[in-house]
Amino acid sequence: MINKKKLFFLLRLSVSALLIFFIVLKVDFQKVLELVPSIKLGYVLIALLWLLLDRLVMSYRWAILLKAKDIKISLFEIVKIYFLSSFWSTFLPSSVAPDIIKVYVASKHNSNTPDVMSSVVVDRIIGLFSLSLVALTSLLILMYYPRVQVQSVEGYRGALWVILAVLLLTLFLPFFDRVPVGRAKGILTLFRLNFLWNFLVRFYDSMVGYKAKRASLFKAFSVALVNHVLAIFMIYVLSLSLGVGVSVLHLFILVPLINFLIMVPISVGGLGIQEGAYVYFLSQLGMSVQEALTVAIVFRVLMIVASLPGGVVYISEGFGVKKALT
Repeated sequence: MINKKKLFFLLRLSVSALLIFFIVLKVDFQKVLELVPSIKLGYVLIALLWLLLDRLVMSYRWAILLKAKDIKISLFEIVKIYFLSSFWSTFLPSSVAPDIIKVYVASKHNSNTPDVMSSVVVDRIIGLFSLSLVALTSLLILMYYPRVQVQSVEGYRGALWVILAVLLLTLFLPFFDRVPVGRAKGILTLFRLNFLWNFLVRFYDSMVGYKAKRASLFKAFSVALVNHVLAIFMIYVLSLSLGVGVSVLHLFILVPLINFLIMVPISVGGLGIQEGAYVYFLSQLGMSVQEALTVAIVFRVLMIVASLPGGVVYISEGFGVKKALT
């Protein structure tokens, strides 16, 4: 009998396979192959360098949150842990697997695992909140600024409500003062899992403790905005590699929307969703579906290449990244 975990994986795999099937039906792959020789490698190299820079900036953002909890890990070690998790995310189907790896390895530097875990969760929340804010701001400009032309304002209204909902959720959910934990405590006590209850309480207290670290939260949020801008300009540079000019302002709304879709855990590693989203949205900006798919494929390849330093870390040190306390 298939357990729920395997069933969920099979469902996600089916979604990826179905989306890829639709892309195959829609796109003329012969034309995609014809586009490959025309790709300007200089722009691709710039996009790769920006992607590597994005990983460094993400590492710095996490370092800010770790420092707020007095977890003393050098920035160099944090970068290594981040690349290590990125490397394994290329092979692992779960979207939370990189976070688990970060918590596991970073906890070797500090015995307070709940603090490490809370830093990873808060980092995710800040990333989602900033992503929502960038998308919302750009969407409002596209819809209501008269000098910006859009093909269909109505087509953006549904996205507006979705982004607003996510923005409000990430704003108010993480730091509420009370949680309905009484029932959970009773269940865990019944099964003699008091140690797990104690861990969850420490994790919750660590999460709530970030409310007193507003300066660190604002700094991490500011860095997250830099991450999103880098991601948007990476796609812009990749479009230039095909000799296609697209509106940067339109990418400010479309790229965050694509990232939203990729984050939804209904496919394996965003496979199919990422490619389908790029084909759909970029084709709205004047690209052919073949050009849009080429951008998506090149971007996925660059993500794999950018994760290779993590492979070097794993080969040399495994998951036991050397301690380098500051």
